Amino acid sequence: MSMGLGWQTVLAPRHRVPDDLGDLPPGSLEKGGNTDGYSSFIGMNRDSKWGFVAMTNVNDDDFQQVISHAVSPMTAKMPILWPLVQKDPSPLSGTYEIKKGRPTLDVFKYRGNVYAWISTGTPAKLRRLAPNAYAWDEASLSLTFNIAASGRATSLIARQNCRAFRAIRIR
Repeated sequence: MSMGLGWQTVLAPRHRVPDDLGDLPPGSLEKGGNTDGYSSFIGMNRDSKWGFVAMTNVNDDDFQQVISHAVSPMTAKMPILWPLVQKDPSPLSGTYEIKKGRPTLDVFKYRGNVYAWISTGTPAKLRRLAPNAYAWDEASLSLTFNIAASGRATSLIARQNCRAFRAIRIR
């Protein structure tokens, strides 16, 4: 890409960076961005006579991946649409509240892996440390689940930067 008055212009193939909207024809213009919970994208090519506009009230990487797939289906994979996936049963699954009025932490199992996400972000695959302990590497966070006699998690302890927070399972 090159820049011109805020628009990104697709360069000829010999000048392209790998995985950078490589299917768009040279001369295509595009601009995308996000802020405060909103994302948008606009792209067009005068010679090919196509245009694409998308706007959403989410601010996350999944939206950008959907746009990349829509404009470059041969090189960009469609992302997993997390709210729609069929989640596996797990005693750890649930919504955990660290502090009233703050974003919650959702934990679920999908295709044999445990994931966590804060209600304002994108799920992250957790790395298992022990039977009821996991690492969220991207957030430098460890989660230790407290399991009740019923076999289900009732709360968790989140540790980050030498601080510990208790979160109660609310759903």
